[in-house]
Amino acid sequence: MAEEEHTTCSRRVKRKTSSALSKQALWTDIEREVAEVLVGHDNYIANLANVSAVIYYGLNDWLEGPVKYTNWSGFYFCSDATQMCTLGPFQGKSATVSIPYTKGVCGHTATKRTTTIVPNVHDFPGHIACDSASESEIVVPVFRPDGSLVAILDMDSPSLGTFDDVDRAS
Repeated sequence: MAEEEHTTCSRRVKRKTSSALSKQALWTDIEREVAEVLVGHDNYIANLANVSAVIYYGLNDWLEGPVKYTNWSGFYFCSDATQMCTLGPFQGKSATVSIPYTKGVCGHTATKRTTTIVPNVHDFPGHIACDSASESEIVVPVFRPDGSLVAILDMDSPSLGTFDDVDRAS
């Protein structure tokens, strides 16, 4: 196991020095790393914790200097029965534990079942500010093989307009 962790860290350092990567190539690299860390593991909480870390550090290592691409990356588990999103594994500052489907970008995405990109969170009615540094956000629904909603992936950025159609497609 220690060897696998070392390999993952080595890839992350290698990506950081490769600032010439396009955003699409970066997402392809992140998707490949996610697939690698999931191999042989069936604990969904541990897997989502690793996915959160791969996304958070992968995106932030892509930019050079103190600028962050994302200041929060993580999952909320969704329950149609209770109409609630409940905090799951994440990277970033502490977050709201429960979000009703009727509130915020996460609730909106859980209700609409489509990716939501918010270029300026201050313009989104009912936005829930967990980190005052957040300026833009993308929330992506995650579905079970049967098509039912299981979770949402929420990513915040400390910059306006960070997320775009490349992020949506990835």
